[in-house]
Amino acid sequence: MNLLDLHKLLRSAIRDTIAGGAATQSQIAETVGCVQGHVSNLLSGRRKTRGFLLSEMAEAAGLDIEVTISSAYSRTMPSDITTGAQTITAAGPVTGTLSTLALTAIPTLKLDILGLTPGSTARIAIEDTAVSPAFNDAQQAVIFDIEGPVGAGQTGHTPGPDLNLSVTPDLIPSLRYGAANCALRANVQRFTGASPSLTIHAYTA
Repeated sequence: MNLLDLHKLLRSAIRDTIAGGAATQSQIAETVGCVQGHVSNLLSGRRKTRGFLLSEMAEAAGLDIEVTISSAYSRTMPSDITTGAQTITAAGPVTGTLSTLALTAIPTLKLDILGLTPGSTARIAIEDTAVSPAFNDAQQAVIFDIEGPVGAGQTGHTPGPDLNLSVTPDLIPSLRYGAANCALRANVQRFTGASPSLTIHAYTA
């Protein structure tokens, strides 16, 4: 079974569970830490899918699915910086960190903006650390300045793919990794707007 077939199988199994009344999209979204619209888009295939999130959704739906992935593929699997998709309403570090102790090369940094309210702006930094306590020495690897609206459910934004950003290793040559205490986090440094809301997912690939 290739990766696309696996994704189709997981989506189908989750949809069947929802159709049978054993779970709802809202319940799954709350468990994995994202919005219901994101779950809907993943299950319909409208959004690009990462297998680890589908696996989390399957578990949240109560499915007992064991997937064996080859070691070669495992090395290329994305790793979360934030704990899945996170919705925030105030500036500050976003829930989740990623240890980079085991890395042997600088990864590509990925940031998906899944929602940002109209009229809001956000400055999001991916920061690294190499000390304990973590991030007492936080250094900015990259900064993204985002202006709303972003997201299929936001007024003024055409439904479809959300904002998917990436930074390749050649652009972040000073990123710290491969040693004790090395880690990454996402930090919303500035957040403006009337009742602002931001949904993001940061990860490496």
